[in-house]
Amino acid sequence: MALLDHRHRPPRRRHLRGLAALLTSGALALAGAGAATAVPVGVPVAAPGAIAAWGSNNLGQINAPAGSNYTAIAGGEGFSLALKADGSITGWGHNGYGQISVPAGSGYTAIAAGGTHSLALKADGTITAWGRDNYGQATAPAGSGYTAIAAGTNHSLALKADGTITAWGRNNYGQATDPAGSGYTAIAAGGVHSVALKADGTITAWGNNAFGQTNTPGGSGYTAIAAGFNHSLALKANGTITTWGYNGEGQGNVPGGSGYTAIAAGTHSLALKADGTIAAWGYNGDGQTNAPTGSGYTAIAAGGTHSLALKPPPTSAPAFVDVGPVTVNGIAGTALTHTFTVTGNPTPTLTATGLPTGLALSPAGVLTGTPTATGSFPVTITADNGVGNPATLAVALDVAAAPAPPMFTDAVPVVLDAVVGTELTRVFAVTGNPSPTVTVVDPALLPAGMTFTNGTLSGTPTAAGQYTFTLHATNGVNPDLTLTVTVNVAAAPVINPPATGSLGSLGPIFGS
Repeated sequence: MALLDHRHRPPRRRHLRGLAALLTSGALALAGAGAATAVPVGVPVAAPGAIAAWGSNNLGQINAPAGSNYTAIAGGEGFSLALKADGSITGWGHNGYGQISVPAGSGYTAIAAGGTHSLALKADGTITAWGRDNYGQATAPAGSGYTAIAAGTNHSLALKADGTITAWGRNNYGQATDPAGSGYTAIAAGGVHSVALKADGTITAWGNNAFGQTNTPGGSGYTAIAAGFNHSLALKANGTITTWGYNGEGQGNVPGGSGYTAIAAGTHSLALKADGTIAAWGYNGDGQTNAPTGSGYTAIAAGGTHSLALKPPPTSAPAFVDVGPVTVNGIAGTALTHTFTVTGNPTPTLTATGLPTGLALSPAGVLTGTPTATGSFPVTITADNGVGNPATLAVALDVAAAPAPPMFTDAVPVVLDAVVGTELTRVFAVTGNPSPTVTVVDPALLPAGMTFTNGTLSGTPTAAGQYTFTLHATNGVNPDLTLTVTVNVAAAPVINPPATGSLGSLGPIFGS
């Protein structure tokens, strides 16, 4: 829709609902003490957080998704975008032109929401665009090397690594005309005007100037810019804010003081302070300046008639879910995986001491690898996130020998010789892990008088003959093993008594 009527008059209050505004190029930063610093709206902040949204919800644009894994936000005309910690994008609200039909995959590093189109920047410096393209605003330039993006109502901007700016889309007021030169460090796209920040802290603006929105303030020292519907904002290094352009709804009435760290603009204005509180001013016909109270917010974005903010969960010291000591069992030569779960915000980083060769612990707490040595290893896991004291967990890592199937020391069928009445003991040695159990398949086939217990044949044969039986070894590791044993039992040797004639020699002794 047209941003201005043909007479270029300021939009009346009753017309502000539904008008497109430029949202993604206001600047924002992590809240924190010290000098004001900022990064563009739609660029990830360090700590993921939950999304707060307020203002008009006629198209569901403030029905923010649940969760606290979002790192960047951008507001368009009746829709919103958010970047997740994994580099994927989600969108909600108006989708009449596919503007929230986000591209699949991850690896995105910035997002921008315009009137009815969207932009995303990938880690490789390429740009993806989708949504309404009636003026070519969603026809992104080819190639890579881009470092920042901004989406206006019907035009788009991109900053290259060499400090030059590329613009495309509707250009009826010159808002999509590339500015000359290089050395630019930030960009912002408004309703029908554009703003850029140079490395020396000066500001350039071009496009429609019906309300002075391109009459940039002189001087230098600016660190961030934002472009709204018909007005612009700039943040100085000392934390103060300067505005210019249309002020019919008070969007240029900056709250006093300093300490601001981020700015954003739609039909209204937003600013983030170093303590994480949000200031909002300007048109409030839909509650878009009814900012949430409290502190701890780290990012802001302004849609046409709605607002967004990010707030990470409260910080907390690390704590292990497991109560130590914990025993982890492994097998030498076999891959091992075990995850140690830890709570805390920000997400703690885990390290380990005492790990045996072949194992490693990831910062996320996943133990992986293939142990090469057997034994019991005392390991200490430490979790740290900079909040409170690090947490430690004692772990006993027990590495057993690799499983092995049974194997008899006797490699061929065994033949034993025995004698009736003579004791016989024979041990059948068997290897394997775990230790195999050896039994006789049919004890009735054992020689009479003999037994088989715990791998040992023992006893005193009582009957001659040939006895063949089968031993079975098992330990749960396939395959089981058998061994055929034959015992040849010979009869006991016969001992003859002395000859009877020899008794005659005893006669003289007895006087016979």
